[in-house]
Amino acid sequence: MSSRRETKKISAELFTLTYGSLVAQLIKDYESDDEINKQLDKMGYNIGMRLVDDFLAHTPVQSRCSTFQDAAETVAKVGCGGTHCLFTCYNTLCTHQS
Repeated sequence: MSSRRETKKISAELFTLTYGSLVAQLIKDYESDDEINKQLDKMGYNIGMRLVDDFLAHTPVQSRCSTFQDAAETVAKVGCGGTHCLFTCYNTLCTHQS
């Protein structure tokens, strides 16, 4: 038995239909494009936070991440496959270059 968690995958078509349905419902619920974009941004932020939390919980890291920059650099190092990456953070905006 493998000690790694198995990842469940969904098809791109299912993801596209699900996301399309979500956006269509937001269009029905909100009148303003700005409000729709604000809701999508809020959802994206929350999803991103959960993904990073899950990633850090299941990835052996040598030290705990105490700041947003620490977490971003840890994720970037793994995402680069061990190659050198440039990761620069300004407040909460980060840029990543391989």
